Amino acid sequence: MRLDLHLVRMVDRDVWRCAREEIPEHHAVLVQLTADGCGGWGEASAFMTDTYRSGVAHVVDRLRQAEPLLHDADPAAPQRLYRRLRPVLRDCPFALAAVDVAAHDLAARLAGRPLHEHLGLPSPQGRASAYSIGLASLPEMVAKLRAAPGWDLYKVKLARADDLDVLRALREHTTAPFWVDGNACWEPSALFAVLDRLPQLGVVAVEQPFGVPDGAAHREARRRSPVPVFADESVTGPADLDTTAGQFDGVNIKLLKAGGLTPALAMLRRCRTEGLASMLGCLPESSAGASATAHLAGLADHLDLDTVALLAADTGTGVRLDDHGRVGLAAGPGTGFEPDRAGEAWIVWPVTAARTADLWRRTGPPGDARQLGVVRDGTVVAALGVAEDPSPDGTARWRLYGPVTTTAARDGGYATALLDRARHDHTGGMWAPAAGGAGHTISTTGEQE
Repeated sequence: MRLDLHLVRMVDRDVWRCAREEIPEHHAVLVQLTADGCGGWGEASAFMTDTYRSGVAHVVDRLRQAEPLLHDADPAAPQRLYRRLRPVLRDCPFALAAVDVAAHDLAARLAGRPLHEHLGLPSPQGRASAYSIGLASLPEMVAKLRAAPGWDLYKVKLARADDLDVLRALREHTTAPFWVDGNACWEPSALFAVLDRLPQLGVVAVEQPFGVPDGAAHREARRRSPVPVFADESVTGPADLDTTAGQFDGVNIKLLKAGGLTPALAMLRRCRTEGLASMLGCLPESSAGASATAHLAGLADHLDLDTVALLAADTGTGVRLDDHGRVGLAAGPGTGFEPDRAGEAWIVWPVTAARTADLWRRTGPPGDARQLGVVRDGTVVAALGVAEDPSPDGTARWRLYGPVTTTAARDGGYATALLDRARHDHTGGMWAPAAGGAGHTISTTGEQE
């Protein structure tokens, strides 16, 4: 299998906020695995980068280190590949998750079946997702709800457990139930003081009220709460279901935190066996990641897939939610995700020589080579030159110049993104250093894409 990595940047219609943080834009690495002329897709978000070691440059580096393990892997056996990769990528769960999802997507596409069908799971078509009301001023939160009427469930982010005025104001505009989320930031005393009032406001669940170390407080909340208490930050992979036993009534499972589709599927099945309620959720992701999550929805009790409804710009097309939050799968095999490389979320673009002149001051410009650039806020911060360089026997070859980057952008993983884009655009083969040090040469080993 061949590995290609693509850097993307997304923004939501409204800035994403919870009690812990706000995120004005989302960065991610899209993982593409190709075999037998078919490609599968996964996504690794740069989310809580210190906690999950999910920074873009780190994810790119770890995937490149693991790449040799992919070359002879059987594209029809993603579980076997997962067992091979897990010891290597254990320290970088989002990278492991992205390649595992891409492998499952590829296997299902090669089999010509939708992913859920290929896995033997119920169809998620028509399942209802929650809609998140991100933390903001009270009028803004009301406006967010009014802009998305008719959903079956609203997940409300609260800065404090006793911010009941927010719930009262929202209740004036919907009869749908509320799922309140503390994102591990509430004080136990504040929640215990209002627990009995939550059902009167239509609250049906409380998610991760306290910090991960507060096991005793979570057990007490579960004992006293009239509504189920769900874990989020306290449970990542399967082992956490053991360590948090007795603390929660349910768990919000996310493929990236779990380390992939393979362990997430095992967690969902275990929840059913042990009578633990489940929600299947997403981090800030595009359709590349959310489409895979949607195909597991038939096993979950609740679904939180609204990341695709919140985006102002997506990486492509895939799962969609209708005006009532009902899941609509994309047509076709696998997850159904199809990339849109010309979309706003993709940050590698063809650029003119005039826009990159400052970047080439030390090495000199690459002549009349076509240039690819990483564009950030209207400025080209990294560039690569690509010029046709046919060999004497007529084999198609391309010479690469660079990449070059600004100092500030040097650790962003942009060089790899430029090289992968050049390889995708110009060849189905690999690139190697060219003689003389003037650049690099790509040699075609298969048909051009």
